[in-house]
Amino acid sequence: IDTKSSSLCVGLTCPIWGIFGFFLPHIGLKQGWELLLVSIPFGFTNGTMQGFSRTLFGLMLPPGKEAAFFSLYQITDKGSSSL
Repeated sequence: IDTKSSSLCVGLTCPIWGIFGFFLPHIGLKQGWELLLVSIPFGFTNGTMQGFSRTLFGLMLPPGKEAAFFSLYQITDKGSSSL
């Protein structure tokens, strides 16, 4: 399994497993130690997912407009962290 597939799998599985804890009585994150156990692989793959999303974003940009779109990407990336 390659890095991209494993990071996407972990990046989707961890939050979904946490949401299950809200709605299902016996499945999902219920205890604090479970959150720590799930957050370790999620933390290791988070940087890979950010790099992959930035690369995919760069491939979709029109030629010659990279600076404008990446500046918008940076503003929305940093601006959403202040919320």
